[in-house]
Amino acid sequence: MKNERKATGNTNILIVDDDESICKSLSLILGRKGYDTDTAGTGSKALEMARKRSFNVIILDLKLPDMEGVDLLAPLRQLQPETALIMATAFASTETAVKALNEGATSYVIKPMNMDEVLAKVKDVIEKQRLVNEKRQAEKALQKSEERYRLLVETMNEGLATVDENGMTTYVNDRFTKMVGYSTDELIGRPATLVLDEENQKIARERWEAREKVDIASHEIVLTRKDGTKVHTIVSPRPIFDSDKKYTGILGVFTDITEHKQMQEELLKGRKLESLGVMAGGLAHDFNNIMTVIMGNVSLAKAQLDPNHKIFPRLVEVEKASIKARELTSSFVTFSKGGEPIKKTQPVVNPIEAPTTLALSGSNITSDRSFPDDLWLVEIDEIQIGRVIQNLVANAREAMPDGGKIRICAENMLLDAGNRLFLKEGKYIKISIQDQGVGISGEQLANIFDPYFSTKEIGTQKGMGMGLATVYAIIKNHDGHITVDSEVGVGTTVHIYLPASQGDP
Repeated sequence: MKNERKATGNTNILIVDDDESICKSLSLILGRKGYDTDTAGTGSKALEMARKRSFNVIILDLKLPDMEGVDLLAPLRQLQPETALIMATAFASTETAVKALNEGATSYVIKPMNMDEVLAKVKDVIEKQRLVNEKRQAEKALQKSEERYRLLVETMNEGLATVDENGMTTYVNDRFTKMVGYSTDELIGRPATLVLDEENQKIARERWEAREKVDIASHEIVLTRKDGTKVHTIVSPRPIFDSDKKYTGILGVFTDITEHKQMQEELLKGRKLESLGVMAGGLAHDFNNIMTVIMGNVSLAKAQLDPNHKIFPRLVEVEKASIKARELTSSFVTFSKGGEPIKKTQPVVNPIEAPTTLALSGSNITSDRSFPDDLWLVEIDEIQIGRVIQNLVANAREAMPDGGKIRICAENMLLDAGNRLFLKEGKYIKISIQDQGVGISGEQLANIFDPYFSTKEIGTQKGMGMGLATVYAIIKNHDGHITVDSEVGVGTTVHIYLPASQGDP
């Protein structure tokens, strides 16, 4: 049962002695010094009072009517662990004093008591109590401060890491481990360069030379995750010094700007294609006018010649080339307003099957196609999306000259408002086209959607064209998104995200 005790702001002292004159004398002298006193004539009375009220000091006679004062030490200490217990004894033997101290006494005085000595003892134990309490409060405040700091560091949105003077990682917070994909144990005691590629190690070395300067500018640095992917960050480094102003390491705060960089790249890509669209619309108009004249005259010339005439086959070739040139203008039109999709609600499989079969015809490449029965419908321009699929499958075919397998699948996806694809929240169909080809390097991946950019040899027919730029424009015109993952020597996977239809077909 919990003991109920009164507490006062003053120093409370309990005098336990069966001699009333001693109790009165001590109460008078201690009272004049500002102490509050209570008295008890027996051990049982002292225990009863200790259960009801807290005392700073208990002066306890060795001999009591109902028990030995030494036997009272343990129960009193159990009731009031912080209370100073001063044993009063008429037996000044070392053995008696040691026994009292071993049983829990804080100090002792010899009877007949010297009142100056009693006051000195009381003052001394109270001062020690004050120092202990101050130390305990300071430790609690420090612990609370450390807990607040730890909570702040472990829940902050930025990654935090410290490195010693030898470049070894000494601390990382939870956010930093999530940034780089390593556990705390995998990072602590390892070189900080573990999460940096060669280029960013060079940047880090240059900054390291200025490590003992108080003001080190924040700068961009790219971290390499355990899985090899990159995390773009802004790091704010600060030197760490000990109490003697000796440099001991660096603290770095890392802000993940990967999404911001991706958004900038998407905006730049969109503006680039928008500018091209204005130009392409005009080019398509003028080019079509020229091709109309050429094809019209070719048709007239053919009509006036005998099919067996030696010029006739040349005219046929000119006509075929003109038709191909006219097809090229459709790529230009895609970038202009005339290329806006004519959408119809339908299954996503419709524009995939036939274009895939057509793109792979005559090759030694097989396809593995997977389309769940519960796929949501999409609202798309079947001809434009078919062109996208045919283009991507043709690219995959060219990446596998020795044959192989292309995997095409689709799945339902729910994207939240904070998705990294910068798409609106809602339902989407994700189409993935995976090949086993030569792959694309990281440097080239950043440019593959630029018009006329190619990973193939420049100057060849296969190496020039508007293909992927057209694909990108078509997907964007469908309010979708396209991403490419690739590894040299392993293959490439293209992911297309198209909004699911909100209505019935």
